Amino acid sequence: MVYRILSSAAAVVLLAGCSLTATRPAADSTAVEACKTLNYRYAQARDSGNADAYGDLFAENAVFYMGKKPYEGRDAIITRLREGQDSANFARLLIDNMYIEKDGDDSATGVVYFSMYYSDADPDAPRPIETFRLFMGEYHDRYTLAEEGCKLAERKTVPLFMGRFAK
Repeated sequence: MVYRILSSAAAVVLLAGCSLTATRPAADSTAVEACKTLNYRYAQARDSGNADAYGDLFAENAVFYMGKKPYEGRDAIITRLREGQDSANFARLLIDNMYIEKDGDDSATGVVYFSMYYSDADPDAPRPIETFRLFMGEYHDRYTLAEEGCKLAERKTVPLFMGRFAK
């Protein structure tokens, strides 16, 4: 009888543990997907020059490193985008592989591979391939997770390959 009670109690504890672990990966998966979507939105906002949409992707006190230079705070990050927009240049950012992992209740980290195509050819004409400059690198990110979704808390740009500049 005691064996049967202990076996039943062990089964209940085991099943309770399974249900707890079954819900956590689903929550982690939702957070990771939100951060992946953020990266696609980042490329769209950056390429279109939509500074408001771009700024909404960053936490208020975010830091964005381009090389060794940090842009601290959402306002500085938005200003960097606005100042970097040049009508004589055309660029497209492609987000490639992403590895993002939830590492706390309200945080995640990740590495995002990207390719940047850039040209200073006439933006209203087809661009010959030889005018493109290719830059490939990684973003090393920290994310904050809140009710409003995933936000970039820190983004470090790590250059890996740089194409030759045509001119």
